[in-house]
Amino acid sequence: MAAEGGHRFEKIYADGAYSSDRNWIYLTKENGYEFVTSFKVNTRPVSNGCLARGLAAGFWCNTPYKVWTEATGYHFR
Repeated sequence: MAAEGGHRFEKIYADGAYSSDRNWIYLTKENGYEFVTSFKVNTRPVSNGCLARGLAAGFWCNTPYKVWTEATGYHFR
């Protein structure tokens, strides 16, 4: 709704409840936003149809949490 009202965002932060494939595709592919979200503990680093999601999941799986939060800015959300 905010984007439809003319607001632009570069990066969107959300908790893991919003990490669905549908949200990744809508935010990254369709609108060009950078999307930062945590993942479930058992997440596998696969794209599920969205390259941005696959890259983010891979970074999540292969990076210690503290390093991940500092690199993504997630701790400022």
